[in-house]
Amino acid sequence: MPALVRRDHSWRRQRCLEHMPTWLRRSLFALAAAALIGAAVAAWLVASVDTEHLKRSAVDWVDQHYERELAIDGPVGLSLFPRLAISLREVRLSERQQPQKRFATLDEVALSLRLWPLLARREIVVDRIVARGLRLNLRRDAQGRSNIHDLLRTASADGDDAAQRAGQHPMTLDIGGIELSDLQLSVEDAPAGIAGVFEVQQLQLGRLAAGQRSALHFEGRARLETPPLDAALKIDTELGLGLDPAQPLTVTLDGTTLHAQGRGFGMHDLDASAELRSIEFGHGDGRAALAGLRLQLSGAHRALILKDSMLSLGRLRLDAAARTLEIDQLALQLLGRRDGTTLDARLAWPALEVRGDALKGSALDGKLVLGGDRQLTLKLASGAPSGSFERISLPGVRVAVEGQTGPRQFAGEATTQLVLAPRPFAAELDGLKLQLHVKGPALPPGTLQLDGNARLSADAGSGRFGGAINDQRFEAQFKTELDRSPPLVEATAHFGTLDLTRFAAPVADAPQAPAPPAERSIDLAPLGTLDARLDFSADRLVYPPFRIDAIELQATLADGVLEVKRLAGRAWGGRIDASGRAEAVTHQFGLRLAADGVDLGALLRDTTGRAPLTGRGRVSAELSSAGTTIEALRAGLGGKAAFALRDGAVHGIDLAQTLRGWRTAVAAAGTATEAGDMSRRTEFSQLGASFDIRDGVARNTDLDGQGPFMRVRGEGSFDLARQRVDYLAHATIVNTNLGQAGPELVMLNRVTVPVQLSGSLQRPDWSVQWAVVSATLAVHSVPNVVGGAVGGTAAVLKGVGGLFTPGAAGAPASAASAAPKKPDNAVEGALKGLFGR
Repeated sequence: MPALVRRDHSWRRQRCLEHMPTWLRRSLFALAAAALIGAAVAAWLVASVDTEHLKRSAVDWVDQHYERELAIDGPVGLSLFPRLAISLREVRLSERQQPQKRFATLDEVALSLRLWPLLARREIVVDRIVARGLRLNLRRDAQGRSNIHDLLRTASADGDDAAQRAGQHPMTLDIGGIELSDLQLSVEDAPAGIAGVFEVQQLQLGRLAAGQRSALHFEGRARLETPPLDAALKIDTELGLGLDPAQPLTVTLDGTTLHAQGRGFGMHDLDASAELRSIEFGHGDGRAALAGLRLQLSGAHRALILKDSMLSLGRLRLDAAARTLEIDQLALQLLGRRDGTTLDARLAWPALEVRGDALKGSALDGKLVLGGDRQLTLKLASGAPSGSFERISLPGVRVAVEGQTGPRQFAGEATTQLVLAPRPFAAELDGLKLQLHVKGPALPPGTLQLDGNARLSADAGSGRFGGAINDQRFEAQFKTELDRSPPLVEATAHFGTLDLTRFAAPVADAPQAPAPPAERSIDLAPLGTLDARLDFSADRLVYPPFRIDAIELQATLADGVLEVKRLAGRAWGGRIDASGRAEAVTHQFGLRLAADGVDLGALLRDTTGRAPLTGRGRVSAELSSAGTTIEALRAGLGGKAAFALRDGAVHGIDLAQTLRGWRTAVAAAGTATEAGDMSRRTEFSQLGASFDIRDGVARNTDLDGQGPFMRVRGEGSFDLARQRVDYLAHATIVNTNLGQAGPELVMLNRVTVPVQLSGSLQRPDWSVQWAVVSATLAVHSVPNVVGGAVGGTAAVLKGVGGLFTPGAAGAPASAASAAPKKPDNAVEGALKGLFGR
């Protein structure tokens, strides 16, 4: 049966050909033959094409037209039927005129091109582009020069010139679809302030052509250093491109949804989603239009946690060339909490319409409420706007605030005129006036009055203020650079008299605060949030017990490093000049101090609460350490320190009084230990020492003290980490012949007395080593004993010699009776002097 059906179909085709007109039958045969010949020719062309020659031609062409080095390391695939299909692998392209520097690399790309539209209508029609493993580096410097400018300019110029020579329209582009995977885009855009990497796991785009809307699906991740951002992104939208070569490039997005999760913009645990009905903007023509924006945001900024915050905008339209700006239904709501405090902030601007010099709109309205542990209500209002496109003025802006934090209450009001410039964006606070009042049970009432002006743009800010804090006048100004990361702030301020007791409690003298916890951490993370240059000065700074006259502070903050270049002033009766350094990343600290003519006792008493050493003179130190806690800083302290004082004293022991009781102490022949008594002191006309500090231990070997009848040398260590002291002083009695030392110290003339200082740094113990003194006294008394014995022997011999001397009758009897007593009296005197009997 099937055979009969086939014979029937064959018979029918034959009958059709027989009844077909001869010209048509011949035409069909000719077309079939042409098709077969064309297919054979195409197959022969593809088979005979030298792909290596194509590679070399492409490399030479790119080098000639773009001055870039192209390398195709993988095979080239080519097909001519039914479409021109090309595939490439392992492709590299260099930067312009920099062959050693890579601009792009590609693992694999494949596309198919329709030849007939290209040859007949100068239309580039690509069915689909599929690429994998693309690595692209995009750069734009501060002058706006990009590393793809030559590609865009040259390609456009070549196409336009060729079209003009041929008298035809420029080529048009039509791509049926694009599919990219494993794409990495490295961006450094100085004008936009963007630096980092965009990773694309998947990008799918439908037909891309003039007037065509294409579905776009994007999944990837942004890892930016500037602005700090590390977030997963997902975008679905419909993309439209204005590709008319005679018009600026325009981009439209319809029905956009966006979702981002990660951290960025100063927030961690970021979770943002946005819906946008439409957006359109032109490249470089100052036009933008947006409609139906709704953004929901959750995340945390340090201790502040935001949840379900929202920004909505009905419509925004900007056309700088036509001087047109429209804003409709702008609303912002922030909901969050910080510890026990809740946040609810709302801002609304219902309408604004600017057309050239004509402007109309509604007033601004807002409110911020803090609840819970802290109570605060802030209200914002303004008058109706006026002005023109270049200068939109909101007069009568008023901010009223009142609230309570703990026992402190505050209330205030600020008024200003807000001026906005849409392009380029700028905002001004003109005629700002601020009054703020604070009162609390533990603090004196405080009042801040401020007058000034401020200006903020997209990349900078500045301001100048004058006012008073509790009737203490000051002047200040600042400048900021916001087009860098982190931003830079330059600020200067000058006060007349700044008495901190007018709005802060003074330092309590007694009782001392309880001991701090074992570990006190130091957080330097805020140093990395901005760069700064600060200059502060005051005629007088008062914060009892401190008072510094003519104080000057100059400091810089850059890359997380705080450097106090100069802190100078007059204090404690002398001049102080100091500098310091703190690094947020390494937690390293440095301090240099030079003080001349200062009262060291007053300085120590005001800063530490104790004054074990007093006197006036010079103090210097150059110290460094590293650590994240106070204890670690003490343990790692290193450097050098020194002091040189006059008319000073060491408090805790009265060496002169102690040594006057030497007879009883020597008889005991031991070591007498007594607790330090700050009411007792040893006076010196001069006292100096230097310290070598390592690992928190200060060591001294050159103590030099001079008193009325005493010289002191010493060596030992002070352990700052464990707050212990181990020091041995050598006190030598001198100048007792002046008659001021008293009879008790005359016998100790030129005797060195060892004094041990040990125990806690806060309250050390003093120990006089009397056994060493006893031995020293015995050694010093031997010449007296020997001298007395020799004198007695000479007297005896003299008496004996008198027996044989003429005219000496009666002498032997008296000499015999006196001779034995001389040596006995000499020895007895020496022993009495030694043991005090």
